[in-house]
Amino acid sequence: MFFRNNPGWEQENSATVNAAYPHCNNTAEHVVYVAPAGIHVGFIFSKKPLLGRLNYFLACPTCGTLVQELTKEQAHALRY
Repeated sequence: MFFRNNPGWEQENSATVNAAYPHCNNTAEHVVYVAPAGIHVGFIFSKKPLLGRLNYFLACPTCGTLVQELTKEQAHALRY
């Protein structure tokens, strides 16, 4: 096992949210983005950490900006 700082990933099997973001003036289908917070424990070849705190956001697919923070319950409710 090891400690690392992972940049994050798009949530698998997740619905998109149609929203407008004023930063890029684009209305698009925003995706749920999972971003680890702090130090995590995992395996070297694993993309996702095994232990650690996760933050959930809506991310704009056009400019890549994290638009809105979601709770864990909201993020899991968007899964299908």
